[in-house]
Amino acid sequence: KMYKELGIDLSTSSINRWMHDTIERLYPLYFCQMQKIMESSVLHIDETTIPINDKPGKTRKGYIWSVVDGSRNNHGLFFYYRGGSRSQKIVDLLLHGYKGAVLTDDCKSYYQLEYFPHVTHLACWAHVRRKFYEIKDNFKEECAYILRLIGALYLVEEGLKAREASVDEVLAERKSRSVPLLAELHTYLLTKQKHCTPKSGLGAA
Repeated sequence: KMYKELGIDLSTSSINRWMHDTIERLYPLYFCQMQKIMESSVLHIDETTIPINDKPGKTRKGYIWSVVDGSRNNHGLFFYYRGGSRSQKIVDLLLHGYKGAVLTDDCKSYYQLEYFPHVTHLACWAHVRRKFYEIKDNFKEECAYILRLIGALYLVEEGLKAREASVDEVLAERKSRSVPLLAELHTYLLTKQKHCTPKSGLGAA
């Protein structure tokens, strides 16, 4: 439609063919980027919804995956799409043979990472925090305490980032400041777990 407004008459098939040819030529660059990121010692992986129009006049909800270099090398990211799937098979394909740490949300597709021999599965604190933030009106005292501890963890990381701390400095400060906070949070959660059901708001969080 935009081309027609400019007085240029192009068929949809021609535009589709050009796009396909362009993608084919860019694929080697994409593959190199993908390889480089998969060499990282830390990956951040997330999946998000996209509309898929693979049937005339109808769209369906699908998923596209983003894989980010979470190390200090910061080689960027790549997107991965396979039929719009969000299944465990995608995790298998992406991380087959990978060795390192993988940070994800709580999507069930990632649960299998606990059984990958060379992968350390990390939880995303932003997603953890959100769980408690969403129920804070119903569990004010508990959530205030939990969110305060998570906030303290964030402050440690912000300070390290602000002064561009070295790897050794990061490790030392996390041991001295973050580990005690995590231990306190863990103890508190275990105590509260005894007094709530798994399906309650607090128990689910």
